[in-house]
Formats: sequence, C-alpha cells, structure tokens
Amino acid sequence: MTMTPAISKTLAIAPLLALLGLSACVSVPPEAHAPVRLAVPASRVPADLAASASAAWPAQPWWQHWGDAQLDGLVEQALRDSPSLQAAAARIQAAQAELTQRRAATQAGAALEAGANRQRYSANGLFPPPIGGETYNDFSVQLQGRLPLDLWGRQRAQVAAAVGEEAARRAEYAQARQLLAAAVVQTYWTLQTDWALQAQVAEQAGLQQELL
Repeated sequence: MTMTPAISKTLAIAPLLALLGLSACVSVPPEAHAPVRLAVPASRVPADLAASASAAWPAQPWWQHWGDAQLDGLVEQALRDSPSLQAAAARIQAAQAELTQRRAATQAGAALEAGANRQRYSANGLFPPPIGGETYNDFSVQLQGRLPLDLWGRQRAQVAAAVGEEAARRAEYAQARQLLAAAVVQTYWTLQTDWALQAQVAEQAGLQQELL
C-alpha cells in the first residue's frame, strides 16, 4: 500500500508532537506548521544524543550548537511548558525557604520595641485631683535579644541538611531539563533523518522508473 506524501509526513511528525504534548500538556493549533524537511547528512546526526547531553552537563543550552532555529524553538517550548519542570522549580523554592529558616535560627538577633500612650483621667472618676481631670503621657521602650546556643550541633546539622536538600533539588531540576531537551532533540533529528531517507528512496524509485 502506497502512502501519500501528506499522510506519510503527518505520521512521521506524530512522535515529536506527542513528546511536546506530554512534556507541556499543550495543544497544537490547527495553523501550526510541520518542521521543514531538511536533507540532513548522516554526519549531522549524533550517534548518542544522551551521551552528548551528559558530556555538556550542566552547560546551557547545549542544543544550540547545531544552529537550527526550529530545533531551538521546539526545545524552548518543551522546557517552558513542562509541568514536571515547573514542579521541580517549586521544590527548589521550598528548599530555599527551609534553608533560610534554618540559618535564621542559628543567628543572634535583637529587637527594639517602643510605645506611647496618652490617657486623660476623668475628674469625676475613681482618682481624685490632682490625678483626676488631668492628661498623662506614658512612654515605654523594650529591647529584646536572642543568642542561640548550639551546644550539641543540632542546628548546624539542620542547616547542613537544608543546604544538601537545596543542592539536590537544583541537581534534580538540571537533570530533568537535560533529559527533556535530549528527548526532543533525539526525536527531531530522527524525524529529519527519516525524511531524508524517504526523499532518497523516492529519488531512486523515480530513476528506476525512467530506466524501464
């Protein structure tokens, strides 16, 4: 059964659209255009994109060294709209807040509070003159200090654990970005290679038809 070029092209782009849909949970508008078919030589397609991404980690953005604006846009869209990356970023913020709280608990601090109160006593009230019928001002100043004593190192251990947690969350986020970008790039170049092979097969078939 011979597939028309339009149907073949639609089936070929399906994996890339599915990948972007899973990573970003976004729909492709009807007017969206398929990636432009390129005659990609075999030397441009890396043998192992995952290894390429790992070797460049955590350099960003490693996929731009191909100089393909269309590929850059697809990767950026996936990274921007990925729910998993958004969740990872939220975990980094939570770890940062925990670290800030733990560090604050180990630092000395002081607080100064001042207040003023103006009160008039009734001449017919409980207090007779000279208090009754007069107005008095009351001022107060209070200084509070705090000096944590971490005799057993518990607070230092908590700070160290919070630092490690934040670093782990950052590494988790960076790794998730690399894996997602590598998946998009792998699918993109596989698609371009398939189209190039299809073009070669069609060209060979045309030559054979001319020879018959």
